[in-house]
Amino acid sequence: DLLSRISARLDDAASSHQLWREQYDASLEGVFALQDQLAMPNVYAAAGRADDVITALERAIESDPSFALGHVQLGQALAVTGRPDEALVHIHKAIHLSPKDPHAWLSDNGMEMAYFAAERYAEAVEAARRSIQLRPDFAFGYFVLTSCLAQLGRTDDARRALKEDLKRQPGLSCDGLRLALRWASADYVERVIDAHRKAGLPE
Repeated sequence: DLLSRISARLDDAASSHQLWREQYDASLEGVFALQDQLAMPNVYAAAGRADDVITALERAIESDPSFALGHVQLGQALAVTGRPDEALVHIHKAIHLSPKDPHAWLSDNGMEMAYFAAERYAEAVEAARRSIQLRPDFAFGYFVLTSCLAQLGRTDDARRALKEDLKRQPGLSCDGLRLALRWASADYVERVIDAHRKAGLPE
């Protein structure tokens, strides 16, 4: 089939940080449907509308139950809104649907987010390292790795992870994280901020 490449990205308007970016290959007839499925949840996240993020992703999965990336994104959304057990169900579903997915690092990222939400920090570190191994330029992998290492009391390792994150996201700050995560649960945000303070991130 003739393929088209779609680029999707999410920028935080207030902080000017690029929060997320990825490219996807799809058949031409599926391009517009995929664009819709990817766009709206990210728009809602940027606006801090957590319930709308989850509803949009649930609808995407209802319309296409085999949409592995949709299950990953729903898992990520459930994780940061304090529903890690449900998040892991969808992450594992995505892996089952697409075990050799070229974007497997996103599944590991969803897993590390869910483990962090569940305070299963050692397991989150393992998942974060897998996502970074698959995608070394993925800043969010280092972001979660920093959070988990700091919460485990491994401050020196957390500082090293933060240093790698800052190479990819110069100018990152605690205030910027709070703004970018404004759609996440208060507990998730405060644990992330607390961890990054321990690692030395400036306010």
